[in-house]
Amino acid sequence: MRKLKPLDRISNLARSLTALGLVVALTGPVEARTFDAIMSEAIEAKKAEDYERVVKLLEEAIALQPSPALINNLGSTFEKLGRYGDAVKAYTRVENDTNAPQELRNLDASRRAALAHKLGRIWVVTSFDRPGAQLRVDGEVMELEAGEELGLDRGAHTFECSAPDVTEVLLRFERFPVSRRSKLSCALGTRGATDLWFSVGPDDGVAAITVNGYELQASLESPRVVRFASGTAKLELVLKDGTRRKLTLTPERRGEAQFAQLMGSSERVSAPAPMGVTMPLESAQASSYMPLITAGAGLVGVAVGAGFMALADSQRQDIADAANASGDLPLSADPEMNQVQAYQTQDDARDNDELGTAILAVGASVAIGGAIWWLFSEEEGTTQAAWDMNLGPGGLSLTGRF
Repeated sequence: MRKLKPLDRISNLARSLTALGLVVALTGPVEARTFDAIMSEAIEAKKAEDYERVVKLLEEAIALQPSPALINNLGSTFEKLGRYGDAVKAYTRVENDTNAPQELRNLDASRRAALAHKLGRIWVVTSFDRPGAQLRVDGEVMELEAGEELGLDRGAHTFECSAPDVTEVLLRFERFPVSRRSKLSCALGTRGATDLWFSVGPDDGVAAITVNGYELQASLESPRVVRFASGTAKLELVLKDGTRRKLTLTPERRGEAQFAQLMGSSERVSAPAPMGVTMPLESAQASSYMPLITAGAGLVGVAVGAGFMALADSQRQDIADAANASGDLPLSADPEMNQVQAYQTQDDARDNDELGTAILAVGASVAIGGAIWWLFSEEEGTTQAAWDMNLGPGGLSLTGRF
């Protein structure tokens, strides 16, 4: 590497300082120009009512030149978007800024107070595509004007949309965020590619339907198509004769389930079942002895594992008994065991110990599981669905529940 002379070093340093000075000199004008461009774009976005874009631009502008006026504008934009928690934070920031004009601080203090009831709750605006459409939330009818916000407690809620002239009923199971406005679309008759649905009519003998724990409120005296978003839906049917049936709709076999095909007797399990339906065999009953058999099998595993571990201890003891005082091999007490045989026995002991430990652990887990199953199993005489039979275009599958 060539060693620089003093004059060369001074020359390089001067060039570096000159370049740095140019950068520093250009920074101010570029920043001011960028700020003006951002604000100009924010004004255009506001005219177009693109408030999401306005928020991004205002946040960029505040990062360059923070001011109470800009933060106030950001808060009011958050409020227009229904982001009430973010709006309160912006208003509070201005309210607590001692450098802000008192009039602006008072204004944002009043705005913050007006939004206090919006915090910690869910706010939903519902749009309908059919006149006379009705919205039920958790089974209760909601009378709402167009664009009116509906306030709900935090947590999961079920929304049921229906209309007098439409056979379809839309179910939405939602957990909307708190402190902000969410949108709910009740588009009846517009079926999504991943939606699940089923049809039911007055001739199907169904008195009530529960979907994922929610009892459908729409009348079943006329044909209905019940639709909801993709996922696995647990259905419970109450027939007019008082009996109950449990079904499962799955996205793997989604389709229009015809209840007339499904309501055959339990003996007709080989008959074609509709797509999207998992039919439990209600005639199947879990044996009351199964928990005890399971626990017994676990205890057998414990015994087998303990046996392997005992064998490993015995093999280690053989080596110890054969060893002489110095630990050298061949051994005086057992001249038939040489060094190689001793090492082989030691390896066998280690393998048996590891195998025994694994079998014992599995056996203990199975035994404990069987005992818990027995303790919490239903009383004798109650019906349990032990097996599920899935019938569909893909074939037949049988799965058990333990």
